Amino acid sequence: MNLDGSGVYILKKEGVPVYVGKSMSLDTRVKMHRRSKYDEVEYFPMAFDKATIEERKLIFTLQPLLNKNGKTYHGAEGREICERVRNLRKGQFFHVDTKQERAHALNSARFLGKLITTRSCKEGGFTVYAI
Repeated sequence: MNLDGSGVYILKKEGVPVYVGKSMSLDTRVKMHRRSKYDEVEYFPMAFDKATIEERKLIFTLQPLLNKNGKTYHGAEGREICERVRNLRKGQFFHVDTKQERAHALNSARFLGKLITTRSCKEGGFTVYAI
């Protein structure tokens, strides 16, 4: 397979996807990860603009544990919040108790292309609702 150029890759440990990434130089990145603690590297060469979209889809679908910065939602709590945001309709709202839950909700909304806002409550929680 030709690894010249950009693409998406999945790092696996014991057959489980633990990280999804993209690179302008897939060959260099795959070689670098082969020397690391991962059992397997799966890669998909493609144009970089397409790789950006494909990476987000794979992260959302596979929810690998090592992806950060809101790209993935660690544990059942994050997945449950993501599902609640996915099902939000205009005028509906729900309450989240922590800043981490709020971050999950905002990142889910951004990923899903939903426009939502948050409002702080005096009790220290946040109300998240669709616009």
